[in-house]
Amino acid sequence: MTLTNKQIEAMTEEQRRAWLDGWSADEAAVGYLPDGYRFNILMAAYVKYALVTTPMPVGERLQFLEGLDRLTDKTFTAEVLAAVKPASTTAVKMMNEALNNDPDRRRISDKTFRLLTSWEVIWRFIGLDPSLLDAIKLCGHHSRRATKSAPA
Repeated sequence: MTLTNKQIEAMTEEQRRAWLDGWSADEAAVGYLPDGYRFNILMAAYVKYALVTTPMPVGERLQFLEGLDRLTDKTFTAEVLAAVKPASTTAVKMMNEALNNDPDRRRISDKTFRLLTSWEVIWRFIGLDPSLLDAIKLCGHHSRRATKSAPA
């Protein structure tokens, strides 16, 4: 069972350590991946949804594709990007709801970023689209132990 963000926040340090020690391989893959990469994986799925469902001029499509390419680096490789499938309609609705709470749609607020990358919410997205977990595992951070506390 996935814990809620409130349950995680309410944990003592001892409880948190015990929870971390009991993580499955999948939980470790998600938990040790930095939030920025989780966010990029969600955004890649979101953009891929737009590319396959929205008619747009070639120039605009090229901008989206170039944006996806700019996400890649040593951790978020082309292989990771390729593993991400377009988001489901339900996932897009969830993303839109979170993004629409931002007063300035040109910039993601810290609050929205933290919500979308939180333990509880990322697992909801993974439940809708297992390719997100496949992409997260390809990033390889789960083989390392994080020095910070578990994500909230």
